[in-house]
Amino acid sequence: MEIYHLRYFLTVASELNFTRAAQALQMSVPPLSQRIKALETELGAALFERSTRHVRLTPAGEQLVPLARSIVTDFDALRDRLAAPNDQPIDVRFAIPELLGTDISHRLTAAMTDLAPDYTFALEQLRSADIGASLRSNHIDLALSHIPSAGTGVESVVIATEPVGVLVDATLFTGRTSVRVADLRGFTHIQGPNTGNSPSVTAPGPHCPARVAAKAAAVSGPSTAC
Repeated sequence: MEIYHLRYFLTVASELNFTRAAQALQMSVPPLSQRIKALETELGAALFERSTRHVRLTPAGEQLVPLARSIVTDFDALRDRLAAPNDQPIDVRFAIPELLGTDISHRLTAAMTDLAPDYTFALEQLRSADIGASLRSNHIDLALSHIPSAGTGVESVVIATEPVGVLVDATLFTGRTSVRVADLRGFTHIQGPNTGNSPSVTAPGPHCPARVAAKAAAVSGPSTAC
């Protein structure tokens, strides 16, 4: 058994679809299926129930998922653990989106300050849409994102939600107090300035001047940080 057998297994277990799993692993389906069958043969148990309509984990497969995830995680951490002396802080490559709300920025700064004795953070600004690929390619170790990352190999948790506003010509949405993203299709997005200095990144305040508000409708909606 090789470590890649467990990586392939975890990808199929996540997707429950051999075609999507093969795409995520950038390989074709037949070799992936062969690797899974070889793993099943070595373990002496079927890991998936396969049919033309679905792929499901067997009880043995469900038992293997947490074990395989733990093994792969520990394997990936070996180099860093052996390379870093015990008395030296661990370097963390940390990506943040271009704009963060004030509350999240303050919490982030406080958390990094608390962890400073044991960790050092190398901050990089990335678009939320690019963060998943950067994590999978091992370009970064950790990130904050406004959107969840699609695909396998990345785990996320919602840590906060905050309101966001859209400034548009008030005549376009007369009588409306909210809009959907689909309503804004075709509009040109103008990003506000990033006035913060890392790691204390700040974003423009939630209130706009009265002279602007008189000409535009501020429409609120949720923004999620992962």
